[in-house]
Amino acid sequence: MKKTIIGGGCGQEAVRVVKLMPRWEPGKYKNKPVAMNFNLPISFNLSNDE
Repeated sequence: MKKTIIGGGCGQEAVRVVKLMPRWEPGKYKNKPVAMNFNLPISFNLSNDE
């Protein structure tokens, strides 16, 4: 997959929004918390409007 850098403060905005999310619950295996990976897609709609 090709990564595109869009700049313009989009990275900072993504971090700000994720920090506003409720506290996440850990993954569990046999009812015990375990480390796991999670991908959170973030989409931006960009326009040419000034």
